[in-house]
Amino acid sequence: MKKVLSVILAALLIFSAVSIGAVAGNEEKVPVVILQGYSGPDLAYADENGEPIFDENGNVQLAWPLNFDNLGADIVKLLSDVTLNQKDLTIELAKKMKEYLSPIGMNPDGTSKNNLVPYPSGAAATRASTLIENGMEQYIPEKVVANMAIEEVGAENVFGFTFDWRRSQVDYAAALDKYIQEVKELTGSDKVDIYGLSHGGQYGTTYLYLYGDKGDVRRAMFGNPATLGTSLCGSLFTGEYLDAPLDEIIAFIEHGFEYEKDWEWIFQLLSDDAIVDIVNGALTYPDLWNGIISIPSLWDFVPYNYFEEAVNYTGINVVDNKKLYVDTVTYHTLISNGEDALAEKLNNLTADGVRIGYVVGNGYTSPNGKYNSDILIDTYLSSGSDCALVNETFASDYVQANTVCDNPNHYHISPQFDIDASTGFLPDSTWYVRNQGHGMIMHDEYSKNLVHDFLWGDIKNVYSSKEYPQFNMSQNNSEIIYARFDNTSSGYHSTSDTALVIKNMSVEADVVIWSISAVGADIDFEYSQGLTIPKGKVVNINAVNNDFESAETPFEVRITYSLLNTQLTYTTNAFGFTPMTDEQMEKYGYLSQVADVVPDEEVTESTTVPDEETSESTTESTTEDTTVNNEDKTENIEGDIPKTNRSISTVVTALAVLAGAAVAAGVVVKKKEDE
Repeated sequence: MKKVLSVILAALLIFSAVSIGAVAGNEEKVPVVILQGYSGPDLAYADENGEPIFDENGNVQLAWPLNFDNLGADIVKLLSDVTLNQKDLTIELAKKMKEYLSPIGMNPDGTSKNNLVPYPSGAAATRASTLIENGMEQYIPEKVVANMAIEEVGAENVFGFTFDWRRSQVDYAAALDKYIQEVKELTGSDKVDIYGLSHGGQYGTTYLYLYGDKGDVRRAMFGNPATLGTSLCGSLFTGEYLDAPLDEIIAFIEHGFEYEKDWEWIFQLLSDDAIVDIVNGALTYPDLWNGIISIPSLWDFVPYNYFEEAVNYTGINVVDNKKLYVDTVTYHTLISNGEDALAEKLNNLTADGVRIGYVVGNGYTSPNGKYNSDILIDTYLSSGSDCALVNETFASDYVQANTVCDNPNHYHISPQFDIDASTGFLPDSTWYVRNQGHGMIMHDEYSKNLVHDFLWGDIKNVYSSKEYPQFNMSQNNSEIIYARFDNTSSGYHSTSDTALVIKNMSVEADVVIWSISAVGADIDFEYSQGLTIPKGKVVNINAVNNDFESAETPFEVRITYSLLNTQLTYTTNAFGFTPMTDEQMEKYGYLSQVADVVPDEEVTESTTVPDEETSESTTESTTEDTTVNNEDKTENIEGDIPKTNRSISTVVTALAVLAGAAVAAGVVVKKKEDE
């Protein structure tokens, strides 16, 4: 099941782009260019003049996106066909996927089989005000960011860049440069601001590397950027098998859809072995691989440390794959293989007054089971920082390398002791959000507000405000709880701390706290089992027997809780902390500037902890016939499967979603033939 669901991630990489937004004010009306995530722009069939083709009803003829409603219906129909044995089902699913993907197929040289153009295209047509006037709001990308921008600078100054997302980074950067010139001419502005998500962060960075010296950009913020690619594509293009943990896949999906309840029960309805067999069989179907290996943008996702092996494994060459080969070699030579040069370029641009920032996710296992990641993009590839291998830390005597930032008064090691930001592309303007899944930046109040204040406020770097420490935990609603100590920056602990601050981030349900414990440190907490935290509220839990000497190395605080909803599951969240000595706190004084917990209007300094009688009665009514389990894992208890009338159609639908996504992943996976 792990392998199967890992494959689904490949599909998510191809077919996803996520967004969200906030508020405030700035008199300067610098136009904003929004760079979409991978596969975001629509692709239309074009005539011999490169103009989109419309049908008799005036509807543009699209090759992308796929008609997922029809695809889903077809998959459900196949899965419901009792005449098909498993082998035949596998073949039919693969054929169906090949059929749906054929319109976006590429030739071996990296050119399109069909004449396709992005729709709409050009600055005038993709201006937010124009799209709104024409009733085409669906084409405004990353809508919450776009809404923030519209609030700040007006719809006439917000633009959504579109390009053929299959094309190379070299082509993308040149097209973006041309687009920015169009924006400047339309608005009369001499500069633009840029926001890029995921793939948008990758080609936005490439643009700055190649064209940044032109001086056309004032500020650029990149969320969950695929700066140097992803080891996911590295593994797929070198024949490695994927192995992402199931619980992380579930967390990713929960975060993406902002679920505030566990839904692991779905997987109890599925046969792991059957799905594995179906997926593996589908991935062996001829032509799926051949169609995808020629997409240049996927080659640009192959990290530099995988590239040579990927070329050898796939056999692409300058004769059979001329433009594809030349473009990807150019990219990997200029950018992907030149980490030091990229860091130098970005920091030189910063010194010249360009404000450039990254918000990077971490804390998850990469799909190949090797690296610290946001589930899809490895943290080291996103940020350039040195990172320990997944589930590991640096040695206890590790000191930051300072290869890019050599300021002795800057502390750039993560609280979990697994990231050294001093080696990153931008050590002083890269923010790391633990447990922030890929593309979830705008589902996180902390990150959303950071993006806003970076683009339209006074935030320049990680030292600009106590509100935005360099390392923080995700404050996505679906993460449910957030915790820090009261007098030290998020993820750190000092002798001045007297309490643990916990917020219930749910907007739907109260939370019951069952246990709080420190692992690796001699710290106890004063609380009553069954403590209830109302939704959106904060409580302070006194820390007692705080023996600082026992916490000289990173430790965890584990909080086991239940949401007061119909699911009735026990979940344990672990929060990592690095203890800081008094000497360190004096040296790195900014770590004592405590950030608010989710800086929004709902937050209070603290709430009154319900008395024991109230807590117990609430708990009793919602957890009847259950047993508390405080083990360090998520564990279903009796009654967690919703008592609904789930028919066979529900099971079929669940299978369709999983199998369909998994088979779709076949467009980026070549199964190594071991037989």
